[in-house]
Order: sequence, then structure tokens, then C-alpha cells
Amino acid sequence: MKVKTIKPTPKFWDHETMVIKDDPVDKKLYDKQMLEQFDESIKFRDGRYEIKLPRKFDNIDLPNNYDVAKRRIEYLVRRFRKNPSLFKDYKAVINEYLTLGIVEIVEPQELNSSNENVTYYLPHHPVIRKDKQTTNLRVISLSENDRDLTRFLWVDQLPNDQDNSMKLEILRMTRVLFGVTSSPFLLGAVIRHHVRKFEIQYPETSSMISTSMYVDDLLLRSLTVENTLNVAKESSDIFLKANMLLRKWQSNSPELREHLRSLKFDICERVNANPFKILGLIWDIDHDLLRIDNQNLCEFVNCQEKTKRTIIQATGIKKVTRGLRKKWDNWCEQLQYLNTIKVPRCYFHDFQGNYDSIEIHCFCDASEKAFGSVIFLRFTIDEKVRTAFLTSKSRLAPIKRMTLPRLELMGAVVGARLINRVLSVLKLDAQTYLWTDSNIVLHWVKSSFCTWKPFVSNRIVEIQNLTNPKDWRHCRGRDNPADRLTRGITIKDLENDELWWFGPS
Repeated sequence: MKVKTIKPTPKFWDHETMVIKDDPVDKKLYDKQMLEQFDESIKFRDGRYEIKLPRKFDNIDLPNNYDVAKRRIEYLVRRFRKNPSLFKDYKAVINEYLTLGIVEIVEPQELNSSNENVTYYLPHHPVIRKDKQTTNLRVISLSENDRDLTRFLWVDQLPNDQDNSMKLEILRMTRVLFGVTSSPFLLGAVIRHHVRKFEIQYPETSSMISTSMYVDDLLLRSLTVENTLNVAKESSDIFLKANMLLRKWQSNSPELREHLRSLKFDICERVNANPFKILGLIWDIDHDLLRIDNQNLCEFVNCQEKTKRTIIQATGIKKVTRGLRKKWDNWCEQLQYLNTIKVPRCYFHDFQGNYDSIEIHCFCDASEKAFGSVIFLRFTIDEKVRTAFLTSKSRLAPIKRMTLPRLELMGAVVGARLINRVLSVLKLDAQTYLWTDSNIVLHWVKSSFCTWKPFVSNRIVEIQNLTNPKDWRHCRGRDNPADRLTRGITIKDLENDELWWFGPS
């Protein structure tokens, strides 16, 4: 018996991924050309946008993969014969796509004609999502010249037991399909292209959509119910003009939900006690809290036999010792408590935009096992100081052993990148402070980069480009909340850890 092991991803372990690596000029030029090509090719026809698939090369020559696609459909048919209800559901989806014009049949005469379009057959298989309440609707049309790249084989009737012959149909997509590498880019580019048309009519809302759209999820916010309702109306109007319907609306405000319901907005109702989801997280709208959905992970771990093979496949470690086995069992046991961690969606629920001062504090740390940073907001409102956990980032230490000061320096790089990202997103006029419990790192950051060897020098350059060396300070190790990232903590202890959630006093 051969045991298949999963090799660790080199970038996941390699410390060189922390070196400054700006996009090369050629890549930036290529990205610019792709965007220009997209803007030139996009069209608005019959109430919807039509686009072409982006290509790395003007002339592509794909091999004929019809036989491969045929073997895949034959395998799928065998699954259908074992599970007729699966075939019934799958067929209903295909028929719905045909009815809606999302999919079209490739006629025999077209197959026999001299078609100059590049042809490719896509593999397909069922993906069952019990937590999904609606079917994803494809609203962006695909250029006719690219549709033959999205052909796939289908059988409308299963063969009987006596006759294994299948009558294959060739279908193809007429809309941009999900699952293709370029799909998120295409959707985002179409939305940005469309929203730009409304920058004068709806300046605030169009700006919010441009910065708050995550693939096909839109997160809107405002300080009052009245303003939020107005933003919702304008957003709905903007997307309707592209034949895109915003659905499954939900809010942490019962008053706003009632307003939306009275205006016939498609409200996302709770079904079978299933929690609401927002960007993959569970959203408790009654208390406005976010927590992790650990159900699938727990089911996966519990259905696996607790064998060495399971541990090797999950971790990539070649040898399972007794100590590693114990750590693995403890980790699996902790998973069931993961959804007890609750984070407020809003940093301060009663905050109305007025404050005396605002600060952002970033703490960095490292150990032989990991390095990372954590960031907090610190407000002063009516002479009262309030703090809130903002975000954190950690990485495993490289397999190649490194000195602790160098690991601490890599933690500082993570902190510099993270706080730079936070400032660009929140756009707050805030004083920043960066903390490390390593005097060596603090000395490096405040010194000239040319004094040191390349490893240290490269990271000092990045830190000094992203942050002001004067903002760096020293803190005691016991007051550093990033210590939780680098040395680990159980979920039960983390749940009520004041230092982690609110920072040092």
C-alpha cells in the first residue's frame, strides 16, 4: 500500500517570501494592457454586458480534449445510475439553464461546419451546498466567439441496464461561468465599469460600492437608518440598470429590515435555523457578532480515522511521533470550541463619529515556532479611553532554523505591512505606534539599513518605507499581546483573554 503525502508548499515555509518583492515592470504593464483590452471589448447589449475571456496570447492552440471529456461524462453517468436522485437534481439545473438561455445546444450542422473558433470541452461535476438558499444566476454574457471554449457534454436520459450506449449532447455556456480563474476579475471589472457611470448621479453610493464589493457580496454601511436605506435604494437602482438584482438583503438593524421589507427588497430569511453568512463567517444579526463556521471542519475531522496516515496527509510531516500524535488529538479536540469565539462586527456600536483622539497600536513578536503581529484601535471619547481588537496576522517560522532576532525582525515586517494595509482601508487620521519586545529589532529599525547584511538590510528597507522609525517603541514581553500568536493558546483561554481582545492597559 502506498501512502500519498502532501508536501509542504514552499512559499508557506520559505522565509524569502518575506523579502520585498514588488511586481515586476513587465507584469504591471501586462495588467494595464489587460484592463485596456477589457475596456475596449466590453459591450452592453439587450440589457446586459457582454465580454470576452481574457487571453495570455492572441493565438492559442488547444488540444482536442473531446475523448477526455467523454470519459468524464461516462464516469458521471455511472454515479447517476447509482444515485438517480442526484441525476434528477442535476438535470433540473441543466434544464433551468437551457430555459434561461444560460446554456445553449450546439447544433449538429454547426459541428460539421468549418468553425474557426477555438474549441474546448469543460469537465463538470455536482457541487452540493445545503447552506445555499438560492441558485447563482449568471448575468454577464459571453462573446459568441468565446462560447466554444466552454463546451461540455451532457446526457438527457440515462442508458438502461441492457444498453450502455449513451446519446451525448454538446452544450456550451452563453454567460460567464463560475470556477474559471478569470471569473472573479471579470465580475469585478464589469461592476467597476458599470458603477463609474453613476459617479455623478450617486457619488457616495458609487464610491461605497467600488470599495465594498467582495466578488458578489456587497457590504453597505452608514451611521443612520435613513442614510443606509438611501444607499440601499441607490445601490439597487445602479445594479438593476445592468440587469443585476441585489438579493438576500440583511441588516443588524430591525428597523432597517422592516423598511427594506416594506419596499419589497429580497430579504434573506432564516431557513431551518441556519445562521446567516457574511463572507464565509457566521453573522449573529441580533447581537451584531461574527464567529467562525466550524461545522464542515469538525465533520471532516470526525469522519476521518485517527491513524498515522490521516495525520501525514493533513500535516505533510513524514514521521508521526507519540508527541505529535498527542498534539494532533488536542488540536482536533479544540476545533469544536472554535465557534465560541465571537468578535463584534462594529468596533464601537455607540460610536457616532466624534472622538477626542484616535490611535492605532501594532504589536509584533516571534518565537521559534511562529512570528506575527496584532493591531488595536484606541479611542478617547469624552476623556474615556476605549480599545478594540482590529486584526492580526501570523506565519509559521521557516523550516530552516533561524536566530530569534531575525524571526523578531520578520514579525516586524508583518506588522509594518499589516498596519500599512489597515491605514489604507480605514483612512483614519490616526497616530500610529508599533511595539516590539526585542531591543535588537528596535535598534535595527531605527538605524541605517546600509550598516547591516542583506537579510537584515532588505527588511529594514521595507519597514522604513512602510512606517516611520520614530513610531517604533519597546514593550515588555508580558505586555505584548502578539505573544499569543507566536506561542499558542487554547481556544478556551483565548475566549476570555483580556490582553488579546483589548491590548495592554
